[in-house]
Amino acid sequence: MRVAILGCGPAGLIAAHAAKGLGHDVVIFSHNPSPSKLFGCQYLHSPIPNATDLTKVAWVDYMLSGPIDGYRRKVYGDRAEVDLSPQTLSRHHPAWDIRTTYARLWERYAKWIEPVAVDAYNLPRVTAGFPVVVSTIPRPNLCHQVSVHKFRSTTIFARGEAPDQGIYLEDINCPRDMVICNGNENPSWYRASNVFGHKTAEWSYDSLMVGGVAVKKPIDNDCDCSPEHVIHVGRYGAWKKGILASDAYSSTYAALRGVHV
Repeated sequence: MRVAILGCGPAGLIAAHAAKGLGHDVVIFSHNPSPSKLFGCQYLHSPIPNATDLTKVAWVDYMLSGPIDGYRRKVYGDRAEVDLSPQTLSRHHPAWDIRTTYARLWERYAKWIEPVAVDAYNLPRVTAGFPVVVSTIPRPNLCHQVSVHKFRSTTIFARGEAPDQGIYLEDINCPRDMVICNGNENPSWYRASNVFGHKTAEWSYDSLMVGGVAVKKPIDNDCDCSPEHVIHVGRYGAWKKGILASDAYSSTYAALRGVHV
């Protein structure tokens, strides 16, 4: 069976890998058919079968410094109903290198990437002939009523290391293989990390931090625009907080497992 994958970032290629593992043919559509830049503490909470180097594992200490309410305000303002990562993630957990996994997947699946930007209006035409569509692109892009449906998110500023590009965060003090969630007023960042030797730091959008990149982080949505054959995976595809990059594999695998090849 032919499966259309929307997006060629880590979630998109992980979803493509899951589909191929079940015997399906894939075509990947992306408005920018080039590898995503991975900065900072991005890592896999679960290894991807036949793609992740199982010998390269780190044990991450995920800790909270200061009050949890202070951390909540820094990240989400006064959204008291939002579950926070210090509350949901294990304090000490294994991590696998997303960079090497993504590089391996890129080598395997780049040849199936088509340079096409997909939105709510051209989705039927672009994906005609595909019984299943797995989307990892931002869910608002596929919504016909963006002004009506709610897509909650929070915007932050982020800075990340990229040693291969000579970019380092020498001013961020975070021990290796640690993520620090900071609910104190000082330092001004709300989260810093150092995983697999790559540092990152994030600040609230209304902070005075200069030089970072603005990033919109999804929280949840109430959109019901998508046809039944479209599966939304990944944090941006599902537009839901708490979804991990590795979930793109399990979600795609589960959705396609009962579909005939």
